[in-house]
Amino acid sequence: MVGVNQVTTLNSHVAVVIDTILLIARAVMAVLYSRVIHALRTDDPAHAVPTVTLEATIFETINSVLADNLALLPQHLEASLSQCLEERLMALDLKQADALAHLKQEQARAITETVMNMMETVAETSASKPVAPRRQTTGTQEIDAIIWPLLSTGLSVRAIAAQANTSTATVGRSRKRWSAKHGDNQTTTADTEVLAAS
Repeated sequence: MVGVNQVTTLNSHVAVVIDTILLIARAVMAVLYSRVIHALRTDDPAHAVPTVTLEATIFETINSVLADNLALLPQHLEASLSQCLEERLMALDLKQADALAHLKQEQARAITETVMNMMETVAETSASKPVAPRRQTTGTQEIDAIIWPLLSTGLSVRAIAAQANTSTATVGRSRKRWSAKHGDNQTTTADTEVLAAS
């Protein structure tokens, strides 16, 4: 047993079984050896050891040793199993805690990277996007395309508004844009009155 323990570490259950076997062997050898020694010490010639008595003694010794060891075996098994289970559960708890901590760190890092990338993208987009001058709306261009040809016909603002199906105020604004573009500041008295009324 000492030699085996130096080579490798034995499980406690295996060590108990081996110790039990060796104990039984020692008991049997002690019984046999004591009979021989007793026969040598007497002056009488050695009597043959009765087989029935020897077998009964060996059987009783083996039974007593086995009974003692079997009574202790459940306690050893229970203690070993409970210790093994506790160690495994502690190892699993540690692994689970490490995994959760690692997962939280990865999630925090991924969220931080995503937010930083979004902020960089917004900053780059706002820095590279030129500020476009404000254009006239498409509706203003369309209404001017309708009203401007009618302005050269000499019609009044009300007549142009009726033909363009719009208000006199819209015609007045379109006429101002036309005058600003063409440099024509002539307005008729009727047009001025209509514009003032509108």
